[in-house]
Amino acid sequence: MSKTSTNTGEIIVQLSPAPMFFPTTGAQLRNHHLARQLARIRPVYSLTFAADAPVRAPHKDAGMEHQAIPRPTGHKVRALLGGAFGAKPYSILHYTTQPMRDALESVLRTRKVAAVQIEAIQLCGYASFIRQVSPLTAIVLDWHNVESKLVARFAETTANPAKRLYARRTADQLRRLEKSMLQLCDLHLVVSNRERDELAALNPQAAIRVIDNGVDAEQFEGADGEIGSRPDIIFVGSMDYYANEDAVRYFVAEIWPKIRSVFPQAVFRIVGRKPGAAVQALAATPGVVVTGTVDDVRPYYQRARAVVVPLRVGGGTRLKILEAFAAGTPVVSTGLGAEGLTASEGHDYLRAESPDEFVECVRRLYEDDSQWRKLSSAGRELAVSRYAWPAIGRDLQEAYRETLGIVPLSEAAIDNASCTRT
Repeated sequence: MSKTSTNTGEIIVQLSPAPMFFPTTGAQLRNHHLARQLARIRPVYSLTFAADAPVRAPHKDAGMEHQAIPRPTGHKVRALLGGAFGAKPYSILHYTTQPMRDALESVLRTRKVAAVQIEAIQLCGYASFIRQVSPLTAIVLDWHNVESKLVARFAETTANPAKRLYARRTADQLRRLEKSMLQLCDLHLVVSNRERDELAALNPQAAIRVIDNGVDAEQFEGADGEIGSRPDIIFVGSMDYYANEDAVRYFVAEIWPKIRSVFPQAVFRIVGRKPGAAVQALAATPGVVVTGTVDDVRPYYQRARAVVVPLRVGGGTRLKILEAFAAGTPVVSTGLGAEGLTASEGHDYLRAESPDEFVECVRRLYEDDSQWRKLSSAGRELAVSRYAWPAIGRDLQEAYRETLGIVPLSEAAIDNASCTRT
C-alpha cells in the first residue's frame, strides 16, 4: 500500500475474538477503545465471536455496526488435535471457522472496505482469505503480544512435561506464522518499542508502529481516596489467563505470609473474572479474598494501599497497571510486569523481583505516606499525559494516514458511509 496513495474505502472492519461492548479483559479494553478511535477515521464494522451467539443482522450503535458469530460445537477438540499434529497452532485453528469466513466474505463483497484490522495473531487464519477476496483492502494486524515469545516463556516455566512439549511445538508454529504475517499484512500495530524492535529484526521492511495500550483516565478520576482508608493489597486481572494465575499463586505462597507477619490486618484481594479451582482455593489462606467477576473495579482501587503485579511470565503491556496509575494507586511490580510501559522505576512504580523485595516495597507504602503520595501523583500524571486514549487515537490516525493513505472523514461523511450499502 503506497504512502502517497489515498485509500477511498468507506468502512474499517475490526475482526476480534470476543465482544468488546462491555469490556472486562485487557484485550477487550484495547479492542473497545481502538474501535472508538478507528471510528474517528471511518465507520467501524465489528465482526466478533461470541459464545452461543445467534447469527444475526448487524445493528448500529454509536456510529458502529456489530455482528457476532457463534463458534461451532466440537470445534475446540478438532483444533487441539490439529495443533498437535498439523502445521498450524491450536490458537489459530480454534478461531478459524466457516461461519466467520462467510460473514467476512459478505462484508468484503457488499461494502467498500478500506481496511480490516485483525485483533491479535489468533485471527490470522483469515489474512490470506481477505487478500484473495478483496485485494485492495489493507490488512492491519494489531499484535496484543508477540505470542510465540509468550508461549515460549510458558514452556520454560511449566512443570508439566506434556504441556511443556506442546507449548514448545506451539511456539515454533507461531514463530513461522508471525514471520509470514510480517510479509503479508500492510501495517502492524504493537504495544511497545521492545516489541517493535523484535518484529523489525524478523522483517526490517515491515511497516510497524507503536500504538500503546491506554486507559480511560477520566473514568478513574477522583477514585484516589484517603491513605488511611486503604487497607487492602490487590491484584487485578482475568484469572483464566495462565500468567495471572501463576502470579497470584506465587504471591500467596511465597510473599503473602511475610506481609501478614508484618501487617496482620492486611487483606489481599484477587479481583478478576473466571478464577479456576486453583485460584479459588487461595481464599482458604488467612487474609486472602477471591472476588471473581466484579461490576466495577474502581472501588477496589480506591480501597487499595498497593496494586501488586508479581508476573513471572507474559507479554504485551499491562492495562491494569495503567488503571492503577489513573486511579492514583501505587504499583509494586516485577520488571516483566511493567515491561513495555514508559514508566520509571522508583518514580512511577516500585520494582520488586524477590519475595523479600515485595515485602519491603509494600512495607514502605504502608509506613511512608510521603512516598505513597509521590507515587500516586506520578502514576496519575503519567496515565493522563501519555496513556489517555484520545492521545493514542491520534497516533493511530497518523499510522493509518502515513502507511495506508487512509485519512479521517468528516463527521457528515462518516454518518453517510455508515448508512451506505453497495
